[in-house]
Amino acid sequence: MNPVNYPLRIRKGAPLDVRVSWRNDDGSPIDLTSYKASLQIRRTPEDAEPVEDWVDGPGGEITLGADGTVQVWVDGKATKALGWKAGVYDLVLSQDGVEPIRLLEGTAEVT
Repeated sequence: MNPVNYPLRIRKGAPLDVRVSWRNDDGSPIDLTSYKASLQIRRTPEDAEPVEDWVDGPGGEITLGADGTVQVWVDGKATKALGWKAGVYDLVLSQDGVEPIRLLEGTAEVT
């Protein structure tokens, strides 16, 4: 599966709420409740260490639904503390025994 290219625009000090849906070719939803997710932001694609790694935790959360929805929520306090301006990101879903799936990727910008 090829990831969808989606530019991520983050307003400093404002909540970030991104919602996407993953479906089978026939349009039926994929149950994501057994998956884990991570959204990592790097300054460049070659950087080994991310400047952000959002999973479940204080100030940020990724919720995965039985209806195929992925919601990335980061509160305004956390976006206000961001110390970088631009980079690249990917949203990866993983499940035990299955190769990780890069669902989204693209540029990330803080304004």
